[in-house]
Amino acid sequence: MEYKNFILDFGPPGQVPAYPVSVRSPAGADNDFFVDPFFSGDLPADTEMVGGALFDAAFHGRVRDLYFKSLGMVEAPRMGLRIQIRINPTDSDLAVLAGYPWEVLFDTVRRQFLTLDPRTPIVRTLGVPRPPRAARFTEPLSILGIASNPGADPLPGVEQERGKLQKACAKRPNVCLDLLEPPCTPEDLHKRLQEGERKRNPFQVLHFMGHSRIVNGQGCLIFQNSKGSEREVTADDLKDLIGEFEDIRLIFLNSCNTATFGTPNPFTGVAGALVLRGFPAVIAMRSAIEDEAAAAFSDAFYDSLLGGKPLEVAVQAGRLKAKMAAPTDDWGLPILFLQAQEELTVPRDLLKVSKWAVVLAVPALALSLWLLRTSSEFSIDIPAEGSRVPALIEVKGHGQHDSGKHYYLMVKDPDEKCWLQGSAPLSFDSEGGWSDQVQLQGDPGDSYTIFLVSSSRLLSSEPRWPDESDCHLLAEGTRAVRHVYRDSSTP
Repeated sequence: MEYKNFILDFGPPGQVPAYPVSVRSPAGADNDFFVDPFFSGDLPADTEMVGGALFDAAFHGRVRDLYFKSLGMVEAPRMGLRIQIRINPTDSDLAVLAGYPWEVLFDTVRRQFLTLDPRTPIVRTLGVPRPPRAARFTEPLSILGIASNPGADPLPGVEQERGKLQKACAKRPNVCLDLLEPPCTPEDLHKRLQEGERKRNPFQVLHFMGHSRIVNGQGCLIFQNSKGSEREVTADDLKDLIGEFEDIRLIFLNSCNTATFGTPNPFTGVAGALVLRGFPAVIAMRSAIEDEAAAAFSDAFYDSLLGGKPLEVAVQAGRLKAKMAAPTDDWGLPILFLQAQEELTVPRDLLKVSKWAVVLAVPALALSLWLLRTSSEFSIDIPAEGSRVPALIEVKGHGQHDSGKHYYLMVKDPDEKCWLQGSAPLSFDSEGGWSDQVQLQGDPGDSYTIFLVSSSRLLSSEPRWPDESDCHLLAEGTRAVRHVYRDSSTP
């Protein structure tokens, strides 16, 4: 999906309730005024009425003309119009506008909610004094899930959401999910993020599941102490805790009130503080959200994002499923704060097993390739051999293996057939070294693929690709395509 931006930039009012609006769009730029439709009273209970009133107030006159002209310019397949709401939250005169539910904008002409159409997503962009970090996802895509559920007031939806997140990630072999299990302490989070960097497989997505609240004007996430009791982590403490990890592209706060702006400093809200720290994308909740709606949103969001859809489309898919799953209007509560200037999409080559992970040519002279050290600290050395096939080669390697796992070599032939090399697991010496012989059949010039596989159970040697219950794919590197498999239960 290719999006063109339709930017609504709200300025401080010369006289309340009229706010100047600067518009930039594919059809041109202009200026107009937004007259607050709720200045003299509370918001209606009906979501369509709220969204329609905001739409008519923001999209009128010259702004409406630009809007419909811009829609006409993105009618081609796989094109859309991204509505960017820009409100400077540091301006106290604009605080009321920042709190409005722009995510439920209802087009009163076309009779539809904008955010329920993937062609017209709504994102918020905050004026922060620093540029956003790089936003592209890279291989492998590593997600850290944080399931904080203190025993004093447990959330039943956390377990359900965690299970769905695991299921969504298990479908994609090049997506790695790590879970920070209870007790989820801030120290454990920082340590796990450091471990990801040390293994050269840094986390790019953080997903928080649990409680949050506003304390003395500051947003707080509820972590745990070492005994499992509640421990409040303020927005400022959180951004300092994770701010150094620059590979984080997306932070998903599936927790109530995390999109609320703090007072008197608006950046003391959790989402605002993280945006201020420079994270490219943050998803947070405007207010309290029902567990059923939150779980449905998360489920569809990851299914779409990990399926290769743009971030905006994934959010729309989450809203639609939340709308179908819960008899409330909670689908409008998630807010996407997007500072990135580039499309945030999981590349499709991360979502499937590469046709060749390590290509072994069998030419007239040699068979030689190194599979460099991976994020699991495994190496494979495939030495040069003679010119004849079938060829029997000795493969060696080294790794920090887990004594509770079984390790094998796997071969894929030119016809895409796969088999385990022998029925016995690899044996590691005291220093982590291992070796095995691989028989390559075929004609000179054929290409083969060799994998290192681990599983929590013994595998048979029948010619097949291991199913999802056997292995989970990890990958790391930029100069060569290489893969290491491990069981999905491995931390």
